[in-house]
Amino acid sequence: MTLDLNLRVIRTNTEVSGPSVLLIHGFASSGELNWERARWTNYFTDHGRNVLLVDLPGHGAEPHRNEGSWAPSQIRQALAAIVIDLDEGPVDVLGYSLGSRLAWEFAAWNPDLVEHLVMGGPGANDMLAGFEIEQARKFLASGEEINDDLTASIMQIVTSEPSNDAEAKPRFLQPPRFWSPATTTTWPPRCPSCAACSRTQVPATKCCGWPGATTRTPSRAASSRKRPWSSWAHSQKRDLDFCPGTA
Repeated sequence: MTLDLNLRVIRTNTEVSGPSVLLIHGFASSGELNWERARWTNYFTDHGRNVLLVDLPGHGAEPHRNEGSWAPSQIRQALAAIVIDLDEGPVDVLGYSLGSRLAWEFAAWNPDLVEHLVMGGPGANDMLAGFEIEQARKFLASGEEINDDLTASIMQIVTSEPSNDAEAKPRFLQPPRFWSPATTTTWPPRCPSCAACSRTQVPATKCCGWPGATTRTPSRAASSRKRPWSSWAHSQKRDLDFCPGTA
């Protein structure tokens, strides 16, 4: 069953001037917080663009609206279904922070649905990979102190926004994540369907041809023009913009 991403289609108030824009928010945020409050949606609709606004599982209105897996693979399939069902593709995709990683995975698997890809603040490593889910759950259940600095910092962000449902966030971060903590130095992730990739660090292109695979590492590539996702953009004859960040 396809995930419900709480889609809102916001139509332009003028003549259409380009592809629809798919906006993907970051962790502990929502379509409203990232894009509507900051008036991104107004900017696009004022300039002839229709906007596809979504809320990730565990986020936005009715955060527990989805049963089953909230894995990134399920999210990208739901995004593809939205674009296909609405006959909106190819679209321009703009993702922020965690949303930029989802945008990358969506584009890597569905290049025919993406015209331009803009990634804001993806960071060189998966900052959420070290999140201690059980500590977060105990904190929410009983107020037990979190002794992991990263987890404490993330939960402070989660609980500081009144509209967040804090209980839903640990579930969103439970495995499978984008890739295992052991491979967080490599962007994009190793093949998600082949156990040998994560064990031996063999790029997926050498075993099963996963389209998101690469032999480059982000720690060095992210600061140069030779970024790993540039290979995707060049091979698919698509435009990609990169906005630096660490989140």
